[in-house]
Amino acid sequence: MITAEFKGHKLSNGASAIAFYYPELSGGHDMLKDLKSQNDPDKVDSKIIFIMYAAFRKAGDPEAREKTKEELVDEIDVFDAKSMVEFNSIMNKLLSESSGTVKKG
Repeated sequence: MITAEFKGHKLSNGASAIAFYYPELSGGHDMLKDLKSQNDPDKVDSKIIFIMYAAFRKAGDPEAREKTKEELVDEIDVFDAKSMVEFNSIMNKLLSESSGTVKKG
């Protein structure tokens, strides 16, 4: 399990993110099947990435469990290039089990 922080928000790629929160937020989809369905692993559909972010937030922070998917995705600020670089870095590390623990502020 990897934990990380993005803009002061805690995230975790623990089993609950994959087995419980992602299906809950995606309308019953399986995260691993959704990732495998992508034609290019370097260009995953942003909808999947944003749902994964929300699932990782709910798994990593009990307070996030009270928020909607939309409220969690609004934390990302997709129109800020610097924020998106950090977001992509954190998400890549959360998707790579060999990365260890990452903390970003």
